Amino acid sequence: MHSEHNIETAINIGLSIRQIIADYSQGLMNNREYQILEFVVVEHLGDRRVVMEQGMGLRHLGSRYTLRKSIQTLIDQGFVAIQESEDSRLRPLVPTEHALHLFASIGDRIGTLVVSSS
Repeated sequence: MHSEHNIETAINIGLSIRQIIADYSQGLMNNREYQILEFVVVEHLGDRRVVMEQGMGLRHLGSRYTLRKSIQTLIDQGFVAIQESEDSRLRPLVPTEHALHLFASIGDRIGTLVVSSS
């Protein structure tokens, strides 16, 4: 049998994550854009470069056109920046401080909810 308390905690965490994302993006970031941003941040934290072509290679999230549009939306919203490079095909996508603050806020909220549910 599932613990009702654990289910409630999981629901509260999910609601909190969605609320933080909505707050940071003024309600404009969709699920696809969040997943792309998450990929860029994970790769950045692992000291791996992500170029536009890799971002558009996340085929499970949509077509190349849709992915390109979503990446551009993240750039326009200030979550991702393109670093300058001599070869324009190899310009890395990097998370901005705004994006890193978003994920830090999510981590802080999850920590608070887990501690308070214990």
